[in-house]
Amino acid sequence: RTSRRRFLLMKPKYQCDVKFGTPVWHVESKLPEGVVDWALDIEKNVENQKRSTKLGYQSPQMYTSMVGGTQYPLNNWEEFPYLDHIKDNLSFFPKFNFLNYWVNINRKNAYNVKHTHPNSDLSVVWYITDSKGLLLLEDPLAHIRAKLCEKMNIPIDIRANISAGNFIIFPSDLPHFVEPHTLDEPRITVAFNLSLV
Repeated sequence: RTSRRRFLLMKPKYQCDVKFGTPVWHVESKLPEGVVDWALDIEKNVENQKRSTKLGYQSPQMYTSMVGGTQYPLNNWEEFPYLDHIKDNLSFFPKFNFLNYWVNINRKNAYNVKHTHPNSDLSVVWYITDSKGLLLLEDPLAHIRAKLCEKMNIPIDIRANISAGNFIIFPSDLPHFVEPHTLDEPRITVAFNLSLV
């Protein structure tokens, strides 16, 4: 009887493993000289496109296009002053093509709504200023596992806290958003998409 009672009072031993995870890369790098002024100059001189941003600035997207397997530059990708710096920092990836890029500047109270980047394989955010921990990456299965995540207290997003100069790279179908910026100085990033070859 005693051994049975002891058996009934024992808590179950269990282990939860996370499988089929989503890869997210963090690349540490130094910020090239002059990049903050370059981004602020774009904000000052190029019309705001306001796609995913609310109250913030987004430059037009600078594209490259693929026609018959050949890459053709549109706008100023090849004139992008930091292209070699970015290529050096992403050299560990298999061969890829640059698709598009744009400058984001969030001043106080600005934020970006939840979105994905269709028609690309990887999305990259290059932090020109510290991220302030405002970028959140959401589990792509959160929608269909909402009740499970809620009941089992499983987080559905991760907060990315990235320093100026560094990059974060993630699959383009990963939902993500930026919480409202609360500081007086601007929060500056360059975002771009890649297509694996």
